[in-house]
Amino acid sequence: MTENAAPRYICFLCKRKFASAALLTKHKQLSELHRRNLTKQEEENQQRKEELRQAVAAVKRQVQEVDVALSKLETPEEARGRGRMRRALVPMMRTSTL
Repeated sequence: MTENAAPRYICFLCKRKFASAALLTKHKQLSELHRRNLTKQEEENQQRKEELRQAVAAVKRQVQEVDVALSKLETPEEARGRGRMRRALVPMMRTSTL
């Protein structure tokens, strides 16, 4: 925003512009549209959180399965290989998208 530009009063949730801060505040407090949009946004956020929790749990299960399979290895060289495999999994978990 430039120094001489007028301030903009926008409800980004409802995608509406207002002439003043007072009207924007009144909209947020009294508007049924705003209330519905806020509820919808909260529901979407909760759904996304649950999806992420499930994805994390699935990855944890996969890591545990790999760990159990690799724990059967006996030699030190095999144990080092298990460490390499675990380290290889970490970047995959960080870069995977849901």
